[in-house]
Amino acid sequence: MNNQRLAGVLVFIGAFLFTLAILVVEALRPTYSLNLDSISSLGVGKYGEIFYYSILILGALIIIAGMLLLSGKRREAWQFTIILTGVGAFGVGIFPYLVNYPLHGYFALIAFAFGGITEILFVTHKGTPLRIISPIVGIIVLVSIYFYEANMLFGLGPGGMERMIVYPTLFWALVLSGYLMSQKE
Repeated sequence: MNNQRLAGVLVFIGAFLFTLAILVVEALRPTYSLNLDSISSLGVGKYGEIFYYSILILGALIIIAGMLLLSGKRREAWQFTIILTGVGAFGVGIFPYLVNYPLHGYFALIAFAFGGITEILFVTHKGTPLRIISPIVGIIVLVSIYFYEANMLFGLGPGGMERMIVYPTLFWALVLSGYLMSQKE
């Protein structure tokens, strides 16, 4: 298996597990509000370990995938920023929401912002329709970060607006993983 395919497998595993973990912990917490509660608050309470282990795995696998991509012949800016996205995700897992909120928040912002930047930078990756779709997703993510930080929530609540940041990036990562797994070199 070449490095691009392996990177695709790692991105898929990380994004899929984290998405699944979010859904499982939401279902296990009947009082959890998609509108009012942050995604990171899933790390609080009885099932918090599911959230934190899954985001640590996501971050680590994204970092490794980015390093694999950089080891190839073709180096692109998005390969560097995807590593920073992984560092942000890993930091969210290292610094729990209630234990060290300032660092948790900084790492979440790193993951959010570099996720959107990575998607925009993928425009330079020629030869795939994904290069057209990716910047649109990245712009949605970055605009959603702005709205979230400006407390312009449009009835979605803080939890809903945070999902406008996280879900597009996770879905994009799943699409990226399929693209990478299909590469011959």
